Amino acid sequence: ERASGFVARLMATMDHPLDKARDQGKRGQRYHQDMTGLLQEALRRVESLSSEEQDAIASQIIETLDDEAAWARSFSKDQAAIRSLAREALDEHRRGETRPLDELLG
Repeated sequence: ERASGFVARLMATMDHPLDKARDQGKRGQRYHQDMTGLLQEALRRVESLSSEEQDAIASQIIETLDDEAAWARSFSKDQAAIRSLAREALDEHRRGETRPLDELLG
Protein backbone atom coordinates (compact mmCIF):
# COMPACT_ATOMS: atom_id res chain seq x y z
CA GLU A 1 0.00 0.00 0.00
CA ARG A 2 1.33 3.42 -0.89
CA ALA A 3 2.09 5.92 1.82
CA SER A 4 -0.44 8.66 2.34
CA GLY A 5 -0.36 12.26 3.49
CA PHE A 6 2.99 13.85 4.20
CA VAL A 7 5.09 10.82 3.37
CA ALA A 8 3.47 10.47 -0.06
CA ARG A 9 4.00 14.17 -0.78
CA LEU A 10 7.61 13.96 0.37
CA MET A 11 8.28 10.91 -1.75
CA ALA A 12 6.61 12.56 -4.77
CA THR A 13 9.10 15.42 -4.65
CA MET A 14 12.08 13.10 -4.94
CA ASP A 15 13.76 11.93 -8.14
CA HIS A 16 12.30 8.44 -8.34
CA PRO A 17 14.20 7.07 -5.32
CA LEU A 18 13.15 3.46 -6.01
CA ASP A 19 14.43 3.60 -9.58
CA LYS A 20 17.64 5.27 -8.44
CA ALA A 21 18.17 2.61 -5.78
CA ARG A 22 17.56 -0.17 -8.29
CA ASP A 23 19.95 1.44 -10.77
CA GLN A 24 22.64 1.63 -8.12
CA GLY A 25 22.06 -1.90 -6.88
CA LYS A 26 20.91 -0.70 -3.47
CA ARG A 27 17.69 -2.63 -3.03
CA GLY A 28 15.44 -1.37 -0.28
CA GLN A 29 16.65 2.24 -0.38
CA ARG A 30 13.51 4.28 -0.52
CA TYR A 31 14.36 7.89 0.23
CA HIS A 32 16.71 10.55 -1.04
CA GLN A 33 20.39 9.72 -0.58
CA ASP A 34 21.14 12.99 1.21
CA MET A 35 18.63 12.18 3.93
CA THR A 36 20.16 11.01 7.21
CA GLY A 37 19.65 7.46 8.37
CA LEU A 38 17.67 8.67 11.36
CA LEU A 39 15.25 10.63 9.19
CA GLN A 40 14.88 7.66 6.82
CA GLU A 41 14.04 5.44 9.79
CA ALA A 42 11.53 7.97 11.10
CA LEU A 43 9.80 8.18 7.73
CA ARG A 44 9.72 4.39 7.40
CA ARG A 45 8.00 4.23 10.79
CA VAL A 46 5.59 7.03 9.92
CA GLU A 47 4.54 5.16 6.76
CA SER A 48 2.96 2.44 8.89
CA LEU A 49 0.66 4.91 10.65
CA SER A 50 -2.85 5.88 9.58
CA SER A 51 -3.35 8.84 7.26
CA GLU A 52 -4.58 10.93 10.17
CA GLU A 53 -1.50 10.12 12.26
CA GLN A 54 0.81 10.79 9.33
CA ASP A 55 -0.82 14.17 8.75
CA ALA A 56 -0.55 15.05 12.45
CA ILE A 57 3.17 14.28 12.44
CA ALA A 58 3.63 16.09 9.14
CA SER A 59 1.89 19.16 10.58
CA GLN A 60 4.25 19.14 13.55
CA ILE A 61 7.31 18.84 11.31
CA ILE A 62 6.13 21.58 8.96
CA GLU A 63 5.28 23.87 11.88
CA THR A 64 8.74 23.35 13.37
CA LEU A 65 10.45 24.03 10.04
CA ASP A 66 8.32 27.14 9.48
CA ASP A 67 9.16 28.41 12.97
CA GLU A 68 12.88 27.85 12.36
CA ALA A 69 12.68 29.65 9.02
CA ALA A 70 10.83 32.57 10.61
CA TRP A 71 13.48 32.90 13.33
CA ALA A 72 16.27 32.70 10.75
CA ARG A 73 14.61 35.44 8.66
CA SER A 74 14.11 37.56 11.75
CA PHE A 75 17.72 37.20 12.85
CA SER A 76 19.13 37.85 9.39
CA LYS A 77 17.08 41.03 8.93
CA ASP A 78 18.13 42.83 12.08
CA GLN A 79 21.58 41.77 13.25
CA ALA A 80 22.15 45.16 14.90
CA ALA A 81 19.08 44.75 17.13
CA ILE A 82 20.18 41.26 18.12
CA ARG A 83 23.67 42.48 19.01
CA SER A 84 22.14 45.30 21.03
CA LEU A 85 19.91 42.87 22.96
CA ALA A 86 22.88 40.57 23.60
CA ARG A 87 24.98 43.48 24.91
CA GLU A 88 22.11 44.60 27.14
CA ALA A 89 21.73 41.08 28.56
CA LEU A 90 25.47 40.81 29.23
CA ASP A 91 25.51 44.24 30.91
CA GLU A 92 22.59 43.20 33.14
CA HIS A 93 24.45 40.03 34.07
CA ARG A 94 27.66 41.95 34.88
CA ARG A 95 25.67 44.30 37.13
CA GLY A 96 24.26 41.30 38.98
CA GLU A 97 20.73 41.91 37.76
CA THR A 98 20.19 38.36 36.52
CA ARG A 99 19.45 35.06 38.25
CA PRO A 100 20.25 31.52 37.17
CA LEU A 101 17.49 29.93 35.13
CA ASP A 102 17.32 27.04 37.63
CA GLU A 103 16.26 29.52 40.33
CA LEU A 104 13.53 30.94 38.13
CA LEU A 105 12.20 27.53 37.13
CA GLY A 106 12.77 25.76 40.43
